[in-house]
Amino acid sequence: MNVFDDDRTAPSGPPRFGDAQALVGDAIADAQSDGITIETVVSVLLCEALSRMVSVGGQRWAADMLERIAVDLRSGRVPGEPLQ
Repeated sequence: MNVFDDDRTAPSGPPRFGDAQALVGDAIADAQSDGITIETVVSVLLCEALSRMVSVGGQRWAADMLERIAVDLRSGRVPGEPLQ
């Protein structure tokens, strides 16, 4: 079941985003210091995140979020950063 009224609407301002980002950043640094390549870390993060994205927001929402990230990357913006 989709928790959003509209599959194409992302939740705004997730609670404790900064805390989560710091924890993930630390985990990435720890993995790299243990000799795990960044390519492996990224692959694992994507696999873990994608299944959760689909579970939380549905397939269409997850696909839309990935598309938004791709557009940001193509335009040279940091994904999720507000338009200037």
